[in-house]
Amino acid sequence: MLDVADATALYALVEADRSALAQWLPWAENMSVQDESEFIQSFREKMARYELWGAVIVVDQQVAGMIDLHAIDATNRRAEVGYWLASAFQGRGVMTKALASVEQIAFEEYHIDRLAIFVDTENEPSQAVAKRRGFEQEAVLKHYLWEHGQPRDMIVYVKLGATNN
Repeated sequence: MLDVADATALYALVEADRSALAQWLPWAENMSVQDESEFIQSFREKMARYELWGAVIVVDQQVAGMIDLHAIDATNRRAEVGYWLASAFQGRGVMTKALASVEQIAFEEYHIDRLAIFVDTENEPSQAVAKRRGFEQEAVLKHYLWEHGQPRDMIVYVKLGATNN
């Protein structure tokens, strides 16, 4: 589970991969270790209220990235998944395995019926993770985000729970 003690290790990963991460995650561009600590503390408070769920991804006892459930809507049984992985750990199936675990938590523990992943249309590795886990493309949202003064299109991938598969 995500802990404030992980802030330094997570920050070090972001620092090492800042330009690559910032391409898809604007928060990475200017993040400090203090920002990371404050983010984790806020995140844990929201987890206690069941507004978020998140975990640090660990590979060979090394912090490798994060994965979360956010925009949790218990009434409508839906949530969104977010994730990032340091480049040193990419290409080894790590995120695919982490996503499988999060799906199980979402469907079985949170009773979510609809999981969505929003992916930049140019982020092919993240799209591949969603596809490997059986998420289906539902829509392309034109000009959904503005990053670096430019509009970005996003693909919405969706996976339904067992009641609708």
